[in-house]
Amino acid sequence: MTEPRNLEDKNIFIPPRDLAALDLGSNSFHLLIVRYDNGQIKVLDQLNEYVRLAAGLDKDNLISDSKTEEAINALARISQRLRGISTENVRIVGTNTLRKAKNSSTFLQRAEETVGHPIEVISGAEEARLIYEGVISVRGSGTGRHLIIDIGGGSTELIIGQSGKPLRMESLFMGCVSLSRQFFPDGVVTQKNMSEAIKYATLQLLPISESYRSLGWKTAIGSSGTVKAILKTVQTAGWCKNLITSRGLTNLTNRLITKGNCTANTIEGLSKRRAPVFAGGVAALNACFNILEIEKMEVSDVALREGVIQDLIGRGSERDIRSGSVIALANRYHIDMAQADRIRITALSLFQQTYKHWLLDKVHHRLLLSWAAILHEIGLDISHHQYHKHGGYILAHSDLTGFSMTDQAILSTLVRGHRRKLSSAVFSSIPHNILLQTERLVVLLRLAVLLHRHRQSEPLPPFKITSRGKQIKLELPSSWLQHHPLTHAQIDEENELIRPRGYAILIQSTL
Repeated sequence: MTEPRNLEDKNIFIPPRDLAALDLGSNSFHLLIVRYDNGQIKVLDQLNEYVRLAAGLDKDNLISDSKTEEAINALARISQRLRGISTENVRIVGTNTLRKAKNSSTFLQRAEETVGHPIEVISGAEEARLIYEGVISVRGSGTGRHLIIDIGGGSTELIIGQSGKPLRMESLFMGCVSLSRQFFPDGVVTQKNMSEAIKYATLQLLPISESYRSLGWKTAIGSSGTVKAILKTVQTAGWCKNLITSRGLTNLTNRLITKGNCTANTIEGLSKRRAPVFAGGVAALNACFNILEIEKMEVSDVALREGVIQDLIGRGSERDIRSGSVIALANRYHIDMAQADRIRITALSLFQQTYKHWLLDKVHHRLLLSWAAILHEIGLDISHHQYHKHGGYILAHSDLTGFSMTDQAILSTLVRGHRRKLSSAVFSSIPHNILLQTERLVVLLRLAVLLHRHRQSEPLPPFKITSRGKQIKLELPSSWLQHHPLTHAQIDEENELIRPRGYAILIQSTL
């Protein structure tokens, strides 16, 4: 839904929207449901399931069958809370473990069937951005720069931001679950294994430490369950009040070593659910405090899922950050926007006439096709030779703010496949369960490009397109076809190029 420019206009009524954000983290699954009403957010429900998905990864980075079943059962419970909320108002994101797992596509297929909504695996950079959005949405940007550190189950995100904008974002492969599994597998804490864990985490931080310290910040803020659990334990011990101090963290670390293990019975203020991964989180935060020279840290109650809610509010409106990412790329690579817009309009007309029969999503796939039309010539800024491959590579390897890894792969594939032979290699990065829809979007983009190959401003005549399986019939006025004899030849050539995927286009003239 597009929001009006002026939310203060009392004559405009905007129906409230129930929005849901589900974070499939490496330690726990977090669900947040809110009601968004004229700029105001009211929390309706929250649910946490401590799955510890990262603990199910074996040495080959495969999620075990037992952990998969545990996760699916948790999602079945969560799905009950999502009933009645439309898919366009639900966003489910997967983080480090699902980025890392080699069998994540198999897991995701079952997970999507269970919750009844698509799941997006997001990059580390996108996770960092959403964490920043979540923290700032509640705390406010304030004055000066701030450092936000979020220690998750499988990764740690560090963001420096100012005036509501992230200036630097990093996602590191260390988290409370992964560090606990590696250094504290039996729950025993010693001086040796704690030192080794801190040293390992410090080595992960080392490549970014100098640039972060040089950029600087006024306030350090911690988010995530790990940081909140540490705050509670140091508060319970009387070492800190509303902040985590360097001295308080050192006292906690020493107490863990003295007690020799990490349980709710030995560490006052620590929950039974958090205990198995607590030592790894303490090691990670120690490394951050030490190498970044942090003396004190505020703690935020919000993080990724609140950022996802903010992103949902912006989607479908002028605030959709994905559209901003596309336009920024178009400007950076000097795209001919007049030609791009002609192809976008035609591609969307083709889409409108085929999406129902081809089982394409009216909103999601339409957006992807529109953005691909804008960016299809992005590779020309490098070289005309094989420019579709250059464009596909750029989109596959750029940090596209707001995009999931799957949507970025689809966008890259559309640009890569918009010309030349449509071989299996074009679709190598596309999961099997969305392959057919991606193929169909590629065919629509190719046809739009073909119809505007002359690059002239002359508009196309009214046309009709129908699809039956992989057979496409394009109806054009006979008078127009008589003045464009090259079109038939181009269609014949196109049919040879798309034949490897089983598609065929037939032109039919109309009076």
